[in-house]
Parts: sequence; C-alpha cells; structure tokens
Amino acid sequence: MPDPLRIHFRQWLPSFNAKVDFGNGMLVRAAISKGIYRPDLSSFASGGGISDNTANLKAGGTLATGPLFQIGTGNRFLRPTQSWNYDLSFEWYFNRVGSLAISAFMKDIKAIVNSGAILSGLGSQLTYTYVDAKDFNNSSLGAAQSPLSGGLPLAGVSKHTINAVAFYEKGPLSARVAYNWRSDFLQTPRDVIFPFSPIYGEATGQLDASVFFAATKQIKFGVQGVNLLDEVTRTSQVIDFKGTRATRSAFRNDRRYTLLARFDF
Repeated sequence: MPDPLRIHFRQWLPSFNAKVDFGNGMLVRAAISKGIYRPDLSSFASGGGISDNTANLKAGGTLATGPLFQIGTGNRFLRPTQSWNYDLSFEWYFNRVGSLAISAFMKDIKAIVNSGAILSGLGSQLTYTYVDAKDFNNSSLGAAQSPLSGGLPLAGVSKHTINAVAFYEKGPLSARVAYNWRSDFLQTPRDVIFPFSPIYGEATGQLDASVFFAATKQIKFGVQGVNLLDEVTRTSQVIDFKGTRATRSAFRNDRRYTLLARFDF
C-alpha cells in the first residue's frame, strides 16, 4: 500500500545546443534547456511560529478586517522551481584580435518558492565590461597634432566599466540605487589650444537613487537623488613623452534632489 505521506514526482530535463558556421568568421549559436532548482530543506519544515501581523495589515490597509496574528511554517508539498532557458547569439570574428558578438536570452520560470518575507521584493544587477581597443588609431586629419599624441588608446573608450544596481519592488513601494564607474580614458588626442596635448578623463563614478510610493494606481510620489557622493570629475593633460599626466581641470556638479508627483489618466 503506498505511503500517503510520500511525494513522488519526475522531471524531464532536455538540453539542446547547435552551432552554424557560415564561414568568413561568422557563426550562430543556439541553445534550449530546462532546469530545476529544489527549495531549501528549511522550506519543508513542519514546525513554525506565531507572530504579530498588525504591521502587514497597516501596510495593506486591512487592519480592521485582517487577522492580528500570522503563523510561519514550511510546506512539505513544495515542488522544484522550473526554468526553460533560451539562448541565441551571432558572432563575427573579423580579425585575429577583433570580434563582434550579439546575444539574447530568455528564461521562462515557473513555481518560484517565496516565503513572503520583506526581502522578497529585493533584486540586484551587476555588469562589468572590459574593452581592449589598442589596435584602433585615432584620427589625425585636419588639425595640428601634438608630438605627444603617438601611441594613444582609442578616444572615448574606458578599459573597465562597472554598473551596479540594487532595487526593491514590493506593493506600492519602489526603490532603486545605481552606481556607475568607469576607468580613465582618452577624451581627445589633441587639446583645442597650444601645445595641443592629449587630454584624459580620470576614473570616476556616480551614485544615484530614487524612491517612489504609489498612493493609488494613478498617482505616485517620489524623490530622486543624483550624484549622492558629490563626485568631482577631473581631467588630466599629457606633459611629456613618458606619458606623465598633470591635472588640467576639475568639475563638481553637486548633489541634486528632485521631488516628483506622477499622475496617470
């Protein structure tokens, strides 16, 4: 006789990968797969605890009708989170040291296990970009050039770029904090005045944040802050053939705060 307390389930997890090479360094890659993630063992706990529920009721505007206590416990009937994953990319290797790639992905996620805690609306995003553009030359047409402008990197390109975002989306509250940083980069191979020396933008970062509260579906109130760290942007100028740089200018844009009200009709 089967045990009614035991839970049985099966998962089929296919995976498909393909590559099409068109020659001349051009190819397409495609992948489809299904994956699962089993909930943490603590999510299956049979025990639990009773706590005050009034804070949640006030936040939801149901203090007069909702239960004053809540119980937190596990759920032995939980199933794994499922995800269908789709990836597609085009790659062009046009040189021994150069390539261009475009990629896209999509995830179809079902049965997400969520305990309903306050951190359930928390998310983050982090990107890092490295660019090596040393094989490209800056234009030297139509203008006087400094004798110090030889062997410079491509203008406008930082080797390292970092973007970090933390956000919270829960009910009527929406908050976002973003920090963007880039390493030093060549602004121009020639200044606009004599001796036309190359100008660099020094490494810099900026922290921005915003908080919005939806009073109704049509009305939102919020505050935005820009350059919260009061970052100073500096430039430097090449002064000798060794590449030595001296400070040329510094700019402070100040912190800026904006109060907003948004209305949808």
